[in-house]
Amino acid sequence: MTKYHSGPAFRIHVPVHPFGTDPSKTVKALGQPKPIRQTYTFSWVKKSNGAGQNGRMGGGITPATATITCTWANCVPGTHEIRVGPYALRPGVDFAVGVSDGTLADNLAAAINALPGFSCPNPAANALVISTTRGNGDDTRIEVLEWGAASAFALTATDRAGYMDRGAPAPGSPLIA
Repeated sequence: MTKYHSGPAFRIHVPVHPFGTDPSKTVKALGQPKPIRQTYTFSWVKKSNGAGQNGRMGGGITPATATITCTWANCVPGTHEIRVGPYALRPGVDFAVGVSDGTLADNLAAAINALPGFSCPNPAANALVISTTRGNGDDTRIEVLEWGAASAFALTATDRAGYMDRGAPAPGSPLIA
């Protein structure tokens, strides 16, 4: 699980004039009011991996997700590979093949649950929902590679091909109020 924490707050000067600023004219000459904001307080939002972005956190933690459906229980070992983040899982090597699509899904779910930072509840049928809170707002790879004649795993379309759908929170831009 990715941990988020913020550093100490710091204040910077941010003069924002309500009518813009033209360096050839002074505020007094135009009768403009004082800047509407003179300072803003920032704080770094950091992930446990050290990456940081200036912004505010919004919402609660929701995982990045992807769905894989097992479609052929008798898949041939060595002709399929499921890539979840930095890990590669192969049927018959990293998890048992099984006698039915549901059993294959259960075995794949157990293998994914053993991966650090990923979870996959035991599926009720043959569809697995894989999730991770590691790297929320970042790109987490998900791929199904097959070299055999028959397809055994179907990756449901995600927002961006090859990546899990993004979770939250994602550091946003600073809010100046």
